[in-house]
Amino acid sequence: MENLSDLKHNNQYSLSIRFNSDGFSLYIYDENDFLISTKSIDAPIFKLNENEIKSLLNNEIETQLVFKFTQVICELDKYTIVPLALFVPEECKDYLQFHTESTLNEPVIFNKIYAFDLVNIFSIPKSLQIAVSDIFPTISVNHHLSFLLTDQIKAQSINSVYIFVRSKIMDVVVIQSGDVKLINSFEYRSTEDFTYYTLNIFDQLSLDTENCQVFLIGSTKNSELLKQLQKYLKNCELINQIPKMISSN
Repeated sequence: MENLSDLKHNNQYSLSIRFNSDGFSLYIYDENDFLISTKSIDAPIFKLNENEIKSLLNNEIETQLVFKFTQVICELDKYTIVPLALFVPEECKDYLQFHTESTLNEPVIFNKIYAFDLVNIFSIPKSLQIAVSDIFPTISVNHHLSFLLTDQIKAQSINSVYIFVRSKIMDVVVIQSGDVKLINSFEYRSTEDFTYYTLNIFDQLSLDTENCQVFLIGSTKNSELLKQLQKYLKNCELINQIPKMISSN
């Protein structure tokens, strides 16, 4: 990893910031999108006020540097997916309220996912939204599933299941014949729960346990989940969740 002080005069680098309920992580990439620096800060980020969040961010040298491109990704529970053709921006709150118990005083944001003609509508803690917009006024917030569908899932003809593994929540995306057939999230308490939900999806969608590819997106600590799935599914793979950069275009 390079010394961060060497980056101050190089605006060819990129910064990726990922927030979750346990804190946030900072990733710096060089001009070739090669990861050169990582850092994680533990904090109950969704329970802090905007000044506390801003103080945490401003204490990190990474947020004080000038980058060619900066992205912000948030792991958030309250979301809904709608077809792009039916999307009306003025009705975002109504879409979300219909599908989830959204908090009325939370800001509602949307990400357009052009690769699959979808829109992800989600709510974000107000304090986090204010803090991020104050420090990065020109940066749009990306939901973690928007990032997954934009950057890590490519259009393909093979059937595949992507599972974004979080603490006690699994976000599932099923691709069949190049189209998104399912996007849903499930709470799980054990490896058995995780396996049950996955196999039930295979059963409900008549997926081939021999040929359908399964990708677990998470850290290496999820290897036990992988081993359990491999007892029933032939093609399973664990992908480290260090984010790549999303193009600013």
